[in-house]
Amino acid sequence: MRKEYRRALRELMPRAIALTLPQFVVTHEPSRFIWPGELVFRWQPRAELRMYVVISPDPKAQHDAFWVSLAWSRLNRFPHLTMRPAGRPTPTGAELSHAEYEVRLNELCEPRREWWSVRTSFEPGSLECAQELIRPLSNTEAQSAITPLVDDAVKHLVAVAVPYLERLQRHALGSPQ
Repeated sequence: MRKEYRRALRELMPRAIALTLPQFVVTHEPSRFIWPGELVFRWQPRAELRMYVVISPDPKAQHDAFWVSLAWSRLNRFPHLTMRPAGRPTPTGAELSHAEYEVRLNELCEPRREWWSVRTSFEPGSLECAQELIRPLSNTEAQSAITPLVDDAVKHLVAVAVPYLERLQRHALGSPQ
């Protein structure tokens, strides 16, 4: 993701989450399992359960995109997962029994999506695409492109992620799903 889009994402996403999902707060907890450039929001409904929304900008400049992941830990830390995401959600919710886990939000969405991406009309690998990727963007231009993506991601967090994480809480308490 280009630096201009990344900067806009770092400005807009925390604001949108704070307004819509105030239970999630930006966290800067130290962890070697948080990748450089990621935005991490934590919701800790109980002392023994931490739930996270992780915004991961694509580290490659040729993809102006980001992923949204949901993670949790019952071990009072950011999940220590060497493979992220840890796996896919299952229809039975078997992953909810793991002490630490991470899934991509797009895996829970219907219809399934790949990522949140700034769409361009250029053919990948073309000269026009290469020229577009090196063209400087204004802050206004970057925010205009990122705003609808942030809005859509937050909409999916509200409609899909929160119910999924609430199901995790019930599972952790031993209640029926």
